[in-house]
Amino acid sequence: LTLEAGISATQDVELAPTSRLISGSLSDADTGEKLPGNIIFVDSEEAFTFTYTDADGNFEAGVPPGFWELEAGAETLSRQGYLTVRGEASTETGNAPGVDLQVPKATSLVHGYLTDTDGNAIPGIEMYAAQDDGVETFTFTDAEGFYLLGVSSGQWWVSAEQESLPRHGLGIQGASITISNGEAVELNFQALGFTAFIDGRVVVQEGNPIANIEVYGNNWENDGGSY
Repeated sequence: LTLEAGISATQDVELAPTSRLISGSLSDADTGEKLPGNIIFVDSEEAFTFTYTDADGNFEAGVPPGFWELEAGAETLSRQGYLTVRGEASTETGNAPGVDLQVPKATSLVHGYLTDTDGNAIPGIEMYAAQDDGVETFTFTDAEGFYLLGVSSGQWWVSAEQESLPRHGLGIQGASITISNGEAVELNFQALGFTAFIDGRVVVQEGNPIANIEVYGNNWENDGGSY
């Protein structure tokens, strides 16, 4: 649902009955220490819910039958010096116990500034770093456009969250970096204003339209940067 200034709208939300249970724990990948008080997002193509880890680092979530993706909340984990990971569970035939999410500690830093072409800071934009295996972390630029991400050694893709900048008519080219333990890498980004627009429709083979599908573009002439 998108609202413009001065516009009101009504959106009905349908609640799905829960007949299955996903349970597990959140822990430090190195020490096995359980991590209480962290949010766990539980998502499928048809429904969404969330839960929190208890005092022992365990969690339970009631869901309908289906296939589910679980993700430990990056915002709370990053404040504790951790990265986040994703897991999967199926409740098609019954409950899904023993979904254990093990999160690694950050051992390196990526930092820098996000500005426009005139050098003006762009505050409040979500910046993220992600690896191919689903490990990720994120933060927001401050009033000076500065961001700081804790990561681990390896190769990372660093960029702005896809919905943050386009809302301001801006886009950036993300960057791939390789970092070692204990290293701090400065990575500054300059956002570009949109000068052209692409429109169209998403349809199935029969020509019927499909709503609520995310569409994004890649600038392949610029090392594959996403905008």
